[in-house]
Amino acid sequence: MAKKKTRKMAQKKPKLKLESRFDCPVCNHENVVQCKIVSKSNSGVAFCNVCDARYGCQVTNLDNPIDIYYSWIDDVNNKH
Repeated sequence: MAKKKTRKMAQKKPKLKLESRFDCPVCNHENVVQCKIVSKSNSGVAFCNVCDARYGCQVTNLDNPIDIYYSWIDDVNNKH
């Protein structure tokens, strides 16, 4: 008698989590910058909890908080 073939269920790979706290480009403290996306106004805000530095930019529905942070980094580097 032949054995019945059984299928193994495909396991889902866990999604990689993006960083949610970043280093401040102004005061150089670690893990103090938070980024928030306001979907109603299509804007993003990054702010430091230590030195109260803020940055705002326009975002799309495809952007993540890390995109706001790196936009701030690019803006700081272009000013110098």
